[in-house]
Amino acid sequence: MSVNLQSIGVSGIYAAEAEIAATESNISNASNPNYSVESVNLEANAGYGGIGNGVTVLGTVRAAAPYLTSQINTSQSSDSYNQAFSLATTDAQQALAPSSGNDLSGSLQSLFNAFTNLSASPSDATVRSSAIAAITQFAQTDQGLSSSLGTIATSQLTQVSSLVSQINDASSQIAQLNEQITSAQAGGQSGAA
Repeated sequence: MSVNLQSIGVSGIYAAEAEIAATESNISNASNPNYSVESVNLEANAGYGGIGNGVTVLGTVRAAAPYLTSQINTSQSSDSYNQAFSLATTDAQQALAPSSGNDLSGSLQSLFNAFTNLSASPSDATVRSSAIAAITQFAQTDQGLSSSLGTIATSQLTQVSSLVSQINDASSQIAQLNEQITSAQAGGQSGAA
């Protein structure tokens, strides 16, 4: 049986082109920390009597370490959560205990002091007006704090809503790409970029 050198040579050229394309992609994305290295999966074609009959390109494969990838994703997710939580609690802490002005604790202490003075001298008009002023100050501080915390909560919910919208958009794009890949594979193409 004769060996078809032309067919073997063409299959080798196709394999070399696939490997060059993978190398090009690897070099182009060398500085991308989210990129996984590609390699070409080849299979030798067996010919008559064990003689080689060229090579077939089975596709490209990305290097992956599933356990490590899972650990990285979990760590990044945890870090992002902690960072967002820290920002939200810092904002809330600044509203609860501002560096200047009255805070709720100081207003409450002033209110208790005014009531203590009022209980000692209930008929003194000055002490009564001081108690009314302390109640007014406490109510204003409480309303201001409530408004600040409401604004912070609304801001956080707006950010969550924006993130959900981005996730939905990305999911739609992934679904479209999956459909394109499935169509390409059904048409006999590899579906790899």
